[in-house]
Amino acid sequence: EAFTAVGVSRLTVSGYLFYQAGTGSSFVPLSGQRLTLSLQGLGDTSNSMFGNVSVVTSASGSFSATIPVGGVGADQLVVWYNGGVAFNPTYSVTQLEVYPVSLKGVGSYTVGLNGVGVNLSVGTHYIVAPRGAQVTLTVANQTGLGAYQRVLASVFVNGVEVHNETVSLPTSALDVNVTIVGTVQYLVDVVQRTSTGVLNQSSWYDSGSPITLSAQRYIYTNSTSRYAFQGWSVNGELVNSTSLALNVSTPLIVDGVYVEQDLITLSSPLSNVSVWGAVGEPYSLSAPASYGGFLVSYHFKQWSGSLGGSANPLTFVVSRPVSVVAVYSASYTGVIALSIAVFLAGLGVGLLLRRRAKMSPI
Repeated sequence: EAFTAVGVSRLTVSGYLFYQAGTGSSFVPLSGQRLTLSLQGLGDTSNSMFGNVSVVTSASGSFSATIPVGGVGADQLVVWYNGGVAFNPTYSVTQLEVYPVSLKGVGSYTVGLNGVGVNLSVGTHYIVAPRGAQVTLTVANQTGLGAYQRVLASVFVNGVEVHNETVSLPTSALDVNVTIVGTVQYLVDVVQRTSTGVLNQSSWYDSGSPITLSAQRYIYTNSTSRYAFQGWSVNGELVNSTSLALNVSTPLIVDGVYVEQDLITLSSPLSNVSVWGAVGEPYSLSAPASYGGFLVSYHFKQWSGSLGGSANPLTFVVSRPVSVVAVYSASYTGVIALSIAVFLAGLGVGLLLRRRAKMSPI
């Protein structure tokens, strides 16, 4: 049986004591006996003591104790027991292997020790097993912590990486050190618009990894339609910049936010104006009701082009490029109208006189 010790502070030991009854092969629990258990270095029972504890066996002969450990050099579990008048004080010795196991990079990780799950916290632990016993350590290469977070584990034995998930520790080798290095990773989803379409990427990043993204301010599909960049949405928060630098410390959903825009053009005798309008948004175009001087004035009549009608302002919802022309009609003042009438009347009299002159006899 293998035992684990947390840090170097204690070792939990449990077992049973039996003795042979009479000359037959039957065994009886050694109950109610006081035991003294300790860890010590092999061959040195006086100077290499690693703490001891006194316990009493139960009616079934079982015992359990937590032995203080002052170092990692213990390789013997020593049990002293006194069986009363019928038994002389004696002790049994079990030679032990002590395997330091260090966990780095993550706060905890669950491993298998001879098929039994053991949750290791960050730091150094010790696997203690009888010498010669098979010790198998199972470390999953990957542990999921939900859909967007995971831990990768690498195992090193004496500094050499072991790529199998199951590691059999040497049973008679000295100074066997096991290091488990955990790496936390987060899933990062990036949605980014490019000139060829929308790109969706999902990648795992080590915790603390830097990410740099950049976006085009405008992406044109033709001369009258485009996408305008609004910013990066990072887990729902908008960052108004075309460049984005992040350090991964949590799962991320990063979306490059663009607004589709169409070109809106207004032409009139006074000016030509072009603006970009967001698709789906209401828009209003207006033209001066009239313009002109003392003699001639012009009054708005209607719209022509992509949209028609005589409403001014012209209101619509942007769904395509729009090009409209403001059409005006001319209006003359009273003075110029009278002048034109006099001119036309004089022209008529002149024509009449010319006709009469032609009809007079010579």
